[in-house]
Formats: sequence, C-alpha cells, structure tokens
Amino acid sequence: MPRIQTAPNSKRAIIRDYRHKQDLIDWVWRIGGLKGRTVWDFVTAAAVVSWHPKTQASLIGSVPFEVAISPDGHLLAEGGEGVLTLYEIQP
Repeated sequence: MPRIQTAPNSKRAIIRDYRHKQDLIDWVWRIGGLKGRTVWDFVTAAAVVSWHPKTQASLIGSVPFEVAISPDGHLLAEGGEGVLTLYEIQP
C-alpha cells in the first residue's frame, strides 16, 4: 500500500510505493524495499514527477534518503549521507 506524505495546505503530496514480498514461513505479505516516489497533484489529478530514491547504507541494510516537500508543493528536498539536494518541481 502506498504511503502518502503531504505538505501542509498544499495541493501536492509525495506518494511512496513499496515492494511487497511473501513470507513463506508465516504465509503473509510483508512490506519490502521502496520502489519509487511520485509527487501527485490533487488539482490536476495527475503525477507531476516520479523517481527512484537514492539510498544509503545502514546497520539494517540499504535505506532510502529522507524526502520532504515545501508547503507550496514546488520544492522537494532529498537528503542522506550528509548531502541535501533541493529540486524545483516545474508546474
């Protein structure tokens, strides 16, 4: 199930899409790694941009960089491994 992160009072949201894997011991589906992220515009009801997140090494394996969207929905920040990248989302 995709996880959604919205900016306060924004018309856009970041949707996180996770892989699912089947646990053959318990015979249930579990959440796996992050497949990708999409910025969704509620006004146009369309995806604005999609990408595969950068990852960083951790004690539990590879984890995706953190991400945040600006309140106006036009800037995106992605950070990890001591690096912060700012992206402008074109309207």
